[in-house]
Amino acid sequence: MAKQIKKLDSNLITAILYVVVGALFCIFKGEIISWIMTIVGVLYIVQGVMDVLNKDLIKGVINAGIGVLILVLGWLFVAVASIIFGVLIIIKGAKELLEVLKAKKKNIFDLIAPIVTIVIGAMLIAGKFLDWLFIVVGVIFIINGVLELLGKKK
Repeated sequence: MAKQIKKLDSNLITAILYVVVGALFCIFKGEIISWIMTIVGVLYIVQGVMDVLNKDLIKGVINAGIGVLILVLGWLFVAVASIIFGVLIIIKGAKELLEVLKAKKKNIFDLIAPIVTIVIGAMLIAGKFLDWLFIVVGVIFIINGVLELLGKKK
C-alpha cells in the first residue's frame, strides 16, 4: 500500500510538472532559452567558485569561464545555429522541390512538403520558428500532464 501511495505521489508530481512546464513554454516561448542559459551559466560560475574554495583552482577557473561564456555568448550561439540550420533546411527543401518539379507525374500534394520545409527554414533564420516550436512542445507537455492526471497514460 505504501508503494502505491509513493507511486501515486510521484505520478501526481510528474503530471503537475508536465502541465506547469508546458504552460511556461506556451507563455514564454523562446524566452525559456534565455532562462535556461542564465541558470546554466550561473550554476557553472557557482561550481567554479566552489572548486576554487576547495583548492581546485584550474577546474574552478574553467567552470567559471564556461559560465561567463554561456551568459555572454549564449544567444550568439543560438542565433548562429538557427541561421545555419535554417539555411540547411532551405537547401533541403529547395532540392526536394526541384525533384518534384522535374518529375513526370506532378501532383499538387507533392509540392506541400518541400514548400513547408522551405518556410520552416526561413522562419528559423528569421527567429520566429523557436516561438512556435516552444508552443508545440508546451502543448505536448500539457497534454501529457493531463493524461497523466487522468490516469490514461501508461
